[in-house]
Amino acid sequence: MTDSLAPEVLVLGAGVAGLAAARVLVDAGRRVLVLEARDRIGGRVLTQRREDLATPIELGAEFVHGTPAELWAVLDAARLRVVDAAEDHVTFDGGRLEEREDFGGALGAVLGALDQEARGPDRSFAEFLDARFADAAHADARRLAASYVEGFHAAPIDDVGVHGLARAEGAASGNDQAFRVVDGYDRVAAWLHEGAGAPPRVRLRTVAHRVRWSAGHVRVEAHGPDARSESVFDAAACIVTLPVGVLASRPDADGAVAFEPPLDAKRDALARIGAGHVTRVVLRFRRRFWEEREYVPALADDVDPLQLSFVHAPEQPVPVWWTQRALRTPLLVAWIGGPRGAAMAALDREALTERCIASLATTLGRDPADVRAELVDVHTHDWSDDPFARGAYSYARVGGADAGAALARPLDDTLFFAGEATAAGGNTGTVHGALLSGQRAAREVLAALGRR
Repeated sequence: MTDSLAPEVLVLGAGVAGLAAARVLVDAGRRVLVLEARDRIGGRVLTQRREDLATPIELGAEFVHGTPAELWAVLDAARLRVVDAAEDHVTFDGGRLEEREDFGGALGAVLGALDQEARGPDRSFAEFLDARFADAAHADARRLAASYVEGFHAAPIDDVGVHGLARAEGAASGNDQAFRVVDGYDRVAAWLHEGAGAPPRVRLRTVAHRVRWSAGHVRVEAHGPDARSESVFDAAACIVTLPVGVLASRPDADGAVAFEPPLDAKRDALARIGAGHVTRVVLRFRRRFWEEREYVPALADDVDPLQLSFVHAPEQPVPVWWTQRALRTPLLVAWIGGPRGAAMAALDREALTERCIASLATTLGRDPADVRAELVDVHTHDWSDDPFARGAYSYARVGGADAGAALARPLDDTLFFAGEATAAGGNTGTVHGALLSGQRAAREVLAALGRR
């Protein structure tokens, strides 16, 4: 007799991809069980709240990139408030904070050449810069582009491939406006779980460590956070939404999952996808002092301090800062991606805070003691050190532009793969990419089950 509660489909991971997949399957009448290692849903969406702060603090995904229909459908259905992120840019150069009317032009001169570059053999972004922009006339554009790629793509420029970068930039150019979820990005995950019809079953604090599979059957072995209590789950199919950093981790690493038989068909794809590093530090201050002209000596006369949103300081320890301008909250985000971010993450919390304060003080033209006196607290999360993430988000290495598609292909109509690294159309590294990948994997499962 069939157990009416036994899952037909297991989903590994209750991030946006896993929850999106589970939502499609439950809506189609399938029995689903989502296994999540953490004590919360959301994956790399991590929202914190403080009673004395009007808006949430985002330590994971923060921006809605453009207007992708599927994500906006969720935002609308969940009645979540969204505001324009106000992407005005100033640059710290020569001791001054100045508006760069040519910021997009200088950066675009380099990034705009990627489409043509993508027609030839793939090579690293560093090699591309050396070949195309090595002359002194392009020194500034080269510096901005290198900082941008390492910062926002979280990728070392000598490792990220121009083919994958061109695809990601092509997707970004069609989604060039960014938004913030005022109510907190975790509300997206919450709505996917329980805001639309019967909620998928989610089992938290369940650390999958082994997946035994054969055509038409999957057995997942898991334990609790104490690594002692063991559970076994069986199903006809499994959607794997684990981040690439976890899938590619050593077998003895915390959070690693062993597949039997091994995922030999995915080994090449995983080798061609990098797990990017980002150090994000959210500093909370007593007040928004950066909006006061007299407090920011470095500010050029023609820059309105009330309009500060993104501040670029490529030569500083913290190369990018952004404000919560539209929300008017006393938070500044320090963003350090790529190798510099990894180096910063090696510091202890006190040293990391001091490095951020010193960098901010230099950028504003203040003494570090002045900035330190305004500080209330600091929030950060190291995704690369998180055993259930092993990186902030993915990027395509040289030769890896098609690796995400290869990783996404199902195995024997039994194992299916989702997550931002498998997102099509250059949408890797985004929440909507994760959402779309989960919906795609769920449709693949439904088709496979229908063939049995």
